[in-house]
Amino acid sequence: MKKILAFSILIVVCSGLFAQDTPTANEMKYFRFGLKFAPSLNWYKPSDVQNFSKGKSKVGLEWGLQTEFRLNKILSFETGLMIDYDKATLNFTDTANYLYDTKNKTIVSVPGDTGKKYVKYKLNNRFYKTNYITLPIALKMKTPQIGYITYFAEFGGNVSFKLKSVVNDNVTQYAPNNPTSDLPNLDNNKDMSLIRLQGRVGGGLEYTLAGSTAVFFSFSYNIGISNVLKKNSEYLFRNDLTPVVQKANSNNLILTVGILF
Repeated sequence: MKKILAFSILIVVCSGLFAQDTPTANEMKYFRFGLKFAPSLNWYKPSDVQNFSKGKSKVGLEWGLQTEFRLNKILSFETGLMIDYDKATLNFTDTANYLYDTKNKTIVSVPGDTGKKYVKYKLNNRFYKTNYITLPIALKMKTPQIGYITYFAEFGGNVSFKLKSVVNDNVTQYAPNNPTSDLPNLDNNKDMSLIRLQGRVGGGLEYTLAGSTAVFFSFSYNIGISNVLKKNSEYLFRNDLTPVVQKANSNNLILTVGILF
């Protein structure tokens, strides 16, 4: 009796999976495009925990174009072009110094004259604000449409190219009483890697509005693969004047809302 019942359930499930005689509009369309908007929770994971520690997570944002090329009934190739506002913080737990040009309000690239023009600081905490152009690449696997809803999973990665980077620093001055202060919006382009690589995994759903037009929602995790910082710093130096060696990966949790046509 149990075998007969199990076999009957299997027949019902299989019948449901193959019940659609005609493909939906989404299944028939080989190319789709749309726009998406994605707030994110970002953080840097340092590899050298003796010299750096993870700071507070920060809210970032990305937005742009998404395109899909259908490979078969359930599998699509997904790409696009995104503008990415990445934000994160690091705590510098070991000595990391730099020279600050008080007249031009910039960090000096190399150790030099420590006279009146430059002030020497020890870096305590840094808030990174970096803009990227991002090319997402992923495979998207979809279920058959159930009513108006299609569920999907995504696996792939991101290739990002740095546009601009500024930092807000909390520093301690080498002076009597060691005063602490904040230095905002400092140019940090030379101390960031040009390319950022991330792996990506996520999933979500599409809700069909009409024809092939659908709104979609997804939740994904981007894990950093490459070092987003320049390995040998252009600005930061230790007490023996050697460059600070720095390495951290950029990680994100992203909630995406978009529309596909």
